[in-house]
Amino acid sequence: LNHSDFACVVTANDFDSLFAANRICAAVTSKGKNYPIFIAGLIVNRCPDTDHVEKFCDRTGARVIGHIPQIDEIRRSRLAGVSIFEMKRIGGIALAQDRYLEIADYVLGQPEPL
Repeated sequence: LNHSDFACVVTANDFDSLFAANRICAAVTSKGKNYPIFIAGLIVNRCPDTDHVEKFCDRTGARVIGHIPQIDEIRRSRLAGVSIFEMKRIGGIALAQDRYLEIADYVLGQPEPL
């Protein structure tokens, strides 16, 4: 965190994950008192829904910057020992690639700090 501009917090749509995300956000905010680091937002990982994350964001002022649904091809890429960007752009792989690239574009575009 000492050499980063932004932190992306990866979470799931359940209480335990959001509890951990809240602690991570608090740690980044605390670190931001001495270093120029901010929270870019939350990435919802491997969940069909985002309702609990959206409630968390409403109450904390955080924002969702990406949602990666549960895509079996991601699991298969790990088993094959390759990244999803090394796989053929078909089906769920194309969706996953697009979602990851959208998140990268957002962060590289210098998001408004939280």
